[in-house]
Amino acid sequence: METLKEKRVRETVDFFRKLNLKGAVFIGISGSVSYEPMEGDDVDIFLITEDFRLWTTVLATLVFRRIMRFNDLCLSLCMDTTFAVDLFSNMEEGIAAKDSTMVIPIKGGEYFRSLLAQSDTIRKKLRTVEVKGPAEKLIRKASPSLVELISFIVVSSWVNVKSLIISRRDMKVGQGGFRTIFSFHKFYYDTDKYREINEKYMKEVINFEKNSDNI
Repeated sequence: METLKEKRVRETVDFFRKLNLKGAVFIGISGSVSYEPMEGDDVDIFLITEDFRLWTTVLATLVFRRIMRFNDLCLSLCMDTTFAVDLFSNMEEGIAAKDSTMVIPIKGGEYFRSLLAQSDTIRKKLRTVEVKGPAEKLIRKASPSLVELISFIVVSSWVNVKSLIISRRDMKVGQGGFRTIFSFHKFYYDTDKYREINEKYMKEVINFEKNSDNI
């Protein structure tokens, strides 16, 4: 019998197979679905695109999500290759590093393994990371098109306004708020819940290291 996790992964793979994003270098499933999801959980997507194709790719995904009525799909972490290499090259210990090792690749698994290898922290966690080629080689330098610039202005403005409305609504009913972090090269949600989880995780790491030193 198909588990909830298997069902959500299958639905997401089918969605992106139909969408066939040309500008996407990597598509992965993160968040609760990459662990053990519960009913009602969103399907968090980790998206990495070619340089200067982030916002047209995000726009295409949002439009297709509306058409397919895949309302549980959430573009929670999106970036281009330049930002991705910088992020992972400087990634330190924390819940983000741990979660990165749990991401389920849909497209670009080899690229993502190369990206993980840029982080000393993640290499120590996995120990057996196989580096098939530096992620930097996959960066495509280009210039933004007019369509990309327009997409950035329109989509980032719309997402930011919508996020403010939803965040205020959630805070009124006692749920944690969140902020939209975006630039021309990145787009993701910074939630109160995730920061609390990270603080708890870091305390556990520190306590573990202290106990290890005492052995």
